[in-house]
Amino acid sequence: MTGTLLSLSLAVPAAAADFIDWHPTPPALAEAAAAGDFATAKAVAIEATGECAERPDWPPDTEPLFAMHCAGPFLDLFALAVEQGQSRIAETSARVVYHFLTGEAAPDDPLQVLRAAAEEVGRNEEYLRSVPFYDYWAQRDIAARGDQATREIAALALEHAQSQLYATAAVLFERLLFDRGASAKKADPAWSRAFVRSLIRSQRSDTAIAYLDSGVHGLDPGIEDKLRGWALMQQGSYDKADDSLRRAFGSGLGDRETDLLLGRLLRLQGRLDEAMPILERLVGDDRAVIEDEAAAGALDDEGWYAVNVRLARALGELGLVALAGGDLETTRRELSESYNRFTVVGDFYPPDGAEFFAGQGEAELARGNCLGAEGAFARALEIDLIFKGRNYPLVPVREIGYRYCSPRENGEGAIIDREFADAWRSIAATWDEAHPQRVASAGMLGTYYLEASPRPRLAHAFFASAASGAQAIIAEEAGSDTARLRSAAKYRPVFIGQVQAAWQLGNPVS
Repeated sequence: MTGTLLSLSLAVPAAAADFIDWHPTPPALAEAAAAGDFATAKAVAIEATGECAERPDWPPDTEPLFAMHCAGPFLDLFALAVEQGQSRIAETSARVVYHFLTGEAAPDDPLQVLRAAAEEVGRNEEYLRSVPFYDYWAQRDIAARGDQATREIAALALEHAQSQLYATAAVLFERLLFDRGASAKKADPAWSRAFVRSLIRSQRSDTAIAYLDSGVHGLDPGIEDKLRGWALMQQGSYDKADDSLRRAFGSGLGDRETDLLLGRLLRLQGRLDEAMPILERLVGDDRAVIEDEAAAGALDDEGWYAVNVRLARALGELGLVALAGGDLETTRRELSESYNRFTVVGDFYPPDGAEFFAGQGEAELARGNCLGAEGAFARALEIDLIFKGRNYPLVPVREIGYRYCSPRENGEGAIIDREFADAWRSIAATWDEAHPQRVASAGMLGTYYLEASPRPRLAHAFFASAASGAQAIIAEEAGSDTARLRSAAKYRPVFIGQVQAAWQLGNPVS
């Protein structure tokens, strides 16, 4: 599915806020639905699609953007109706959505309509808008058909998880597993593994930890510790994540995924010398398989896909370690090969590859290659918006990178300043001052206003925020003085930037 998504142009700069926001909800529709007036909400949706009624015979396969434009208000109406228990409005909206996306009449069976509409929406760029369709269909189907529906939904959820469609896999599994309650019998461990992985990869680590705490997952202790460590790492709880991953190793679980997670955690902690050999070993092992004709020839399609994706992820992590260590050439080499490995198996928009593209963007910025940086950040932004949505906390960070080198003539400077201010408000509202991502974002904005668009006062304010957060991180560093010195080295550019901005203001800091 990911290889067939329509691509936005990466060559023509556009306002970051409009990057993927083609079909905003009509305000009158949202207001009417919030007031429970679904007759008015439906009328607003019909009015908003008036132009579509004049083109009943257009070929949807050649005009998918027009089709999604037509379906957009009814996608909104469906989601709002489901939230408020308006089943008839929801089913009617699903029928309209199916018609606009296929040009065909919807099936008679309401359950078939819901599933068919979910599949059609999921084939488009706005993949996340299929989530409420799959969720509502699964809920209704289980209620109507019981165990038979459960088996079919489980198979579909596993298929979505294997296809990296994590958001829809997560909601399907949620209906099967998490709604059971603490008194339910143990779940199928294979379902639980795929469920928790899907939750984490769709940025729902709170739900993943809650499910692991429920006691119904049926997982072995080592696997539970590994998945818990992964979820804690996503939340920024690195010390707790380290404890969980070490317990996983202590239980005898020494699989490649645990190794990769540990390598990532060590990178995030700034322990680059420890991360490097782990990641290099993983890369070497998979390269050996691919380069050995006999070993590669013994792989079926699924095995070939798996080894390339594993290698792509390990190369991506290795590239980010090199970036953290300031080795820009190694960063470019490893991240470029990571992307090439994803494309070998058709993952032109790998859902978990956005971080690697953003890293490539940072490396290109450091090298002064604005065009390369813009393209890399644009792809990271597109992937995150498709698979994680505009509310994903890293979207503002990607937007900053995407716009970092934009021209400032003809009033563009004021527009960029407003966009950066909006992005910073979102970042500051999401993470506390000592969160590593907030520190990194503040440092990036400080550098922008120090070098790319000199505004010493703004630069000093951002660097001061970054420095304060960095100091808090260093002070809370567990372990030896060596660990604290390592963190101090990681954030040295922030402290240097603060001094440089202060000197430009005529107010040097000690």
